[in-house]
Amino acid sequence: MKETDSWRILRVEGFRAATVAEVINIQAVHNFFRSRGEEELCSGLWETSLPDLWTLVNKVYSDKFSALGGSLQSPTLARPTLRRFFGILVPFNSGKHLYEFLHLWFEQTRHSASGEMSQETHNELTELKLVAGEPESQSDLIDVRVLMQLSLEDMCLLFSNDGDLGLCAETAQPGDQVVALYGLSHLIVIRALQGAHQNHGYLLIGNCKLDNAACRDAMAVVAEGGSDRKGALESEFFCLE
Repeated sequence: MKETDSWRILRVEGFRAATVAEVINIQAVHNFFRSRGEEELCSGLWETSLPDLWTLVNKVYSDKFSALGGSLQSPTLARPTLRRFFGILVPFNSGKHLYEFLHLWFEQTRHSASGEMSQETHNELTELKLVAGEPESQSDLIDVRVLMQLSLEDMCLLFSNDGDLGLCAETAQPGDQVVALYGLSHLIVIRALQGAHQNHGYLLIGNCKLDNAACRDAMAVVAEGGSDRKGALESEFFCLE
């Protein structure tokens, strides 16, 4: 990190890892339910049922990428999978918490209007149940809705330009950048400030959770505190306000 002439600006070295292509925020949830002729009064993603949220994720992916696949950065887009979906939602990557999320999924499925479960979804859920295993004691389980709130309150889901599913602050917008910065142990989302007088400045939007090869490589380099030995990544300085 380097000081600048203004106390309001922090100049930090790091790497661009991804671009936000689409976000799934509370407005997207409300639009989704209205399109089905339903009224949804939830105030955040964490109040949406898992089956409905998964249905929305696939709808947004299809609407955004189906017609654009050939013109995006990667010739082969990532596809949403339940493993990635739960990997984003489950805090601490815990098998016990994954079990709790899966238990909630099946409980909510009985009351969901998302329609019958596809064979592909059923197969993915079966595999995840094997990964999660059974908890040693039912008394160790906590209300998974607390975990949902912990993961999703004030957050939104995102798709990168390569089709990867992630999680970021609810104020994120398409076009925002996902970056890895020296001194931080997690990805963040930043937004370019408009106007030539801003001198390539960026606004800090918030933390981000996105698991793809570019993000892993960038985070590995900043964690080591050195330069990219493979030479595939080019660092730059970001002036954050």
